[in-house]
Amino acid sequence: MILSRQIVPLFLILANSFSFAQVISLKSNQVTVNLQDVKKGDTLAAPTIKWETPLEEAVTLKDGRFTMRVLVTSQSKLKQVTITLKEKQGDEEIFVKKLESGIVDVSRNSLLVEKTYTFDRGVNVIEVEVENANGIKSKSSKLAYVNLLQLKEKKNGEKAKPSVVLPEGPVTFHPLNPHYFLYNKKPTILVGASEHYGAVVNKAFDFKKYLETVSRNGLNYVRVYGGTYIEKVGDFGIQRNTLAPAASNLVLPWKRSETPGYFLGGNKFDINQWDENYFSRLKDFLSFANQKNIIVEFVLFSSFYGSGWKYSPFNPSNNVNKTNPIKQELIHTLNNGNIINEQEKYVRKIVNELNGFDNLYFEIQNEPWADQIDTIFVTNEYDVDKKWTSRIQVVSDLSKTWQAKVSDWIKDEEKLMAKKHLISEDVSNFSYPIAEPNSNVDVFNFHYATRQSVQLNYYLNRPIGFNETGFSGKSDLVYRRQAWRFLMEGGAVFNQLDFSFSVGKEIGNDSTYKSPGGGSIELRSQLGIMKSLFDRFDFTQLRPDKTILIASPSYHAQAIGNGKDMWMIYLESMSTKSNTLQLSLQDDKTYEVEWMEVSKGKVLEKRQFAGNALKPPAQQQDKVAIIRLVKPTK
Repeated sequence: MILSRQIVPLFLILANSFSFAQVISLKSNQVTVNLQDVKKGDTLAAPTIKWETPLEEAVTLKDGRFTMRVLVTSQSKLKQVTITLKEKQGDEEIFVKKLESGIVDVSRNSLLVEKTYTFDRGVNVIEVEVENANGIKSKSSKLAYVNLLQLKEKKNGEKAKPSVVLPEGPVTFHPLNPHYFLYNKKPTILVGASEHYGAVVNKAFDFKKYLETVSRNGLNYVRVYGGTYIEKVGDFGIQRNTLAPAASNLVLPWKRSETPGYFLGGNKFDINQWDENYFSRLKDFLSFANQKNIIVEFVLFSSFYGSGWKYSPFNPSNNVNKTNPIKQELIHTLNNGNIINEQEKYVRKIVNELNGFDNLYFEIQNEPWADQIDTIFVTNEYDVDKKWTSRIQVVSDLSKTWQAKVSDWIKDEEKLMAKKHLISEDVSNFSYPIAEPNSNVDVFNFHYATRQSVQLNYYLNRPIGFNETGFSGKSDLVYRRQAWRFLMEGGAVFNQLDFSFSVGKEIGNDSTYKSPGGGSIELRSQLGIMKSLFDRFDFTQLRPDKTILIASPSYHAQAIGNGKDMWMIYLESMSTKSNTLQLSLQDDKTYEVEWMEVSKGKVLEKRQFAGNALKPPAQQQDKVAIIRLVKPTK
């Protein structure tokens, strides 16, 4: 992806003088424009576009800098020159933004366009369009590959088509399909089951058993808090809460002082001194997760809800460093006195200490809307009690500004470091059409998400995450369906907040827990089966498909596939009868369908079929069909 994802219209009006330069700074990239008059010469009957630099159709950029020099001419006068940026995903070119639209002085027949861009990693398409006074247009484009592709020489010295050389390093979005991730040079989704985020700060919790269990269940993601927010036993109705350790088992980034008086027991903190025991445990956690091929979403901050500020080391009552007494709702804003300095020191320390890990990305703040609500949308007009579960709570501008500052700290700290990590952001509960996304943010998360959260934000061309479940009882069926619905819509992250993990029950076998959510051995197995089915697809080609299903009577149905020769259709039965699906396939082709029920992964049926009518097996369980085009044998 090039430049910022925020759409910023830019119009260059070319008046009497054609000698000017303009610099536009978006994100960390610069665009320099130099349009100069060219002496009139022989012209052609229609607009022509002559690339003087680069001459190659595709160029590979190690540092991201792309310089172009283009001569445009026309026998009739030039009217307009437009330069457009597109992003290439597989065989598709997706419009990103119009960079310049220059209205040319009608007395001119030729123009020299010189530009320099700095691109982000990915496949960038730069298109030049010229229109003359007669309305005739010409187009020409070049490809720029940044840290992604290399051009191999054929034996005769000619340039071959670009071959993919995927970048190494930390987990990132996949450059060929940025709705999904790239890790260890493989496309992937992240599916996990996390304890209540206290695995590092709670010394009594055996994180090795926990991570081994997650990996054994076929999952590859966990979420963990950094220590700026903890809880006490009983908060949110959670009785065996890993985020509420006993005072003797609490380890945070800061050392204890010699002064008693911390709210939850023990001495106050000295936030000018780092506790190396914490950082040693944190690195051990990430190292073991890496051995198990597990990605860690590290949450830097969290809202404090009703009482959490009382437990924070940044609270002046809990440290010896005289932080300012600030209202709880202002802690995660720029209006928080000298606490902003402590927050910055903490972020930079964490980023610096963890730079060497590939299996990591940073989340700025958990549920920022809980402390800073700006707008509330009603999702259920029949809820007269106005419960939060019927409202979409959106973060305030104060919160957004502070989160942008935190993301700047991360970017700045990693600027000269070897590895660059993704940044994620919690957007809202349920769903919300993201407006003015922070250009530093790579992953957009929702809690208790609906599939609309993916639909509304798919245009961002970034991974959309559902990184916390809950408040729907203990039924495995509810959470399994949430996972399937979200991923079938094109989501990239699903995390089950799993309360079956607790101290002494690190293998996730606590069946008597009290909490506002679920989690079980059986559910983790079902999520592992789901992930294994998705892993059978090439994620670089995977898209939600709204065209293949014409009718699905008595089913909740969703489809995803590559649009050509492989699809997956997910069905939830809403009737005791099995009704026929109407599909949109090629009538003259033969297809193979494999039906599986999703809770055990059992194959129900496998056969070939032709036409557009497909009858599912009679079993009433939720099921999935994997459809492949049968290619004729030679």
